[in-house]
Amino acid sequence: MPFVNAIRKDCKGRSKKEIYMEEREIDTRRLRFLAGIVTKGPRLRTRAFIPFAILLLWLATRTPLNYWGLVLAALGELLRLWAAGHIHKGAAEITTSGPYAFCRNPLYLGSGLLAVGLALVVRSYWLTAIVIVLFIAFHLVTIAYEESRLTIRYGTPYLEYCRHVPRLRPRLGPWRNANQSKFSLELLKLNKELWRALGFALFAAALVAASLTATTQ
Repeated sequence: MPFVNAIRKDCKGRSKKEIYMEEREIDTRRLRFLAGIVTKGPRLRTRAFIPFAILLLWLATRTPLNYWGLVLAALGELLRLWAAGHIHKGAAEITTSGPYAFCRNPLYLGSGLLAVGLALVVRSYWLTAIVIVLFIAFHLVTIAYEESRLTIRYGTPYLEYCRHVPRLRPRLGPWRNANQSKFSLELLKLNKELWRALGFALFAAALVAASLTATTQ
């Protein structure tokens, strides 16, 4: 790319690491712009759930529920709870304990499992396909932006982490160099995941109630 080549020419006297970090800053600015267009921040993701929830409740009154979908959604929420008890946003070191020893973005992976599971609950495969497409649109660009920003902030340790721990597909075993921090209830409360878990439980109960009410009529 021309602007990258220009940086290389201007930075002949600098180290390869400095040149690389300069390029990452440019990539981060571009990804931030794209992420802003695609997601408009967490508020849009929250608002997008409202019509999704209404549609699920409507479909629940018209088809027997697939409870395996609820199991998958619950696993997704449990993964989010586990991750929220480990991640310390803004910390001096990257979080590599707990689920972060298996994949770099367990919160997003949990969100994906939760959303796909809820779509499968109402046996709607076209809705499941839409959820997967929206997950890619909402999250993958955001993940790329966040990882570019983390690379600039943490440098070599984060690059080493990325080399050994996949972005979303979990490793079969934990990364051996992961830190050994314990699950923290304080972090769980700080990250407000308990409230999200409560919201999921209430919504799952509403789906079951809607289905049972429809079958008894």
